[in-house]
Amino acid sequence: MQKNIVQLAADYTDLLFKEQMSSKLLYHDEAHTQSVREVALLLAKHYQATPLELEVLELATLFHDLGYIKVYTGHETVSQEMASDFLHRYHYPASLIKQVQALIGATRIQQAPTNLLEEIIKDADLNNVGQGQYLRTITNLRTELDTFLDQQFMDIEWYKANIKFLDNHSFFTKKAQELFGEKKKSNRKMVRGLIRKLDLD
Repeated sequence: MQKNIVQLAADYTDLLFKEQMSSKLLYHDEAHTQSVREVALLLAKHYQATPLELEVLELATLFHDLGYIKVYTGHETVSQEMASDFLHRYHYPASLIKQVQALIGATRIQQAPTNLLEEIIKDADLNNVGQGQYLRTITNLRTELDTFLDQQFMDIEWYKANIKFLDNHSFFTKKAQELFGEKKKSNRKMVRGLIRKLDLD
């Protein structure tokens, strides 16, 4: 049976993750991409997205971090280019390629979403703030920042930076708030506890 464009993209991105992505990317790894993909589809189906919207969204999730193969800072632009190159190869409609690229661009931390699908991919990209294993997740990110950007943090600095991030972060969709809001609060409480412990030492 002939594979559809999402299956082709999934095979392609999986191969690149395995063969070209640095093993030092402990946070932005293939497991993260799969988590974003799953949560994005869950949210989109909740909001009754059309089959074409689901397809465009799923393609964007598959490619959104692939640019880390080439660069760390500014990887989103490279991810957009890689998605476009791949989709053009299969004669995917140019108008839909632009939508995929827009969704990838929406995952930039500073960029505000302009529609529901962009809200969904942003919520999915940061679903980890409301998941278990949050301490391991932020430890992996800390290691990445040290490895790729030469940014080092004292423990208390790192935990305070995470509190600031959590306080400035909000899920855009009501469904994401329902799914991840309570765990996000408990993760914040856990990090606050670590800060208090360090203050006492």
